[in-house]
Amino acid sequence: MACGVLYAIFGLIVMATGTKWIEKLMPPVVTGAVVMIIGLNLAPVTVKGVAGNDFNMWMALVTVLCMGSIAVFTKGLLQRLLLLVGLLLAYLIYFIVANVMGNGTPINFTPIQQAAWFGTPLACF
Repeated sequence: MACGVLYAIFGLIVMATGTKWIEKLMPPVVTGAVVMIIGLNLAPVTVKGVAGNDFNMWMALVTVLCMGSIAVFTKGLLQRLLLLVGLLLAYLIYFIVANVMGNGTPINFTPIQQAAWFGTPLACF
């Protein structure tokens, strides 16, 4: 909750003052380098997750192609949401290929169906 309040305060400050100070504080050279370092550090995890299974490697390629296609062929809000939309599209393709067509490990929806809709954290009691 504290992070949400902090983000809301930053949001109000940005709405009131604009984004120029953020661009001066963190120019594209800095943010691009940080994103690249994070991506390069996470790449081995991705490769390990898909290695050894042809189906998973193909689905990883489909996921990258979905996100790349959205980045290149769309504009505006859809292009800004390319990670979300790309992953949703890849998830839909995986569902069709695995659950409908029977290739790969199907998605198991049982834990979602059995989950409680409402609850309280157990740590509070």
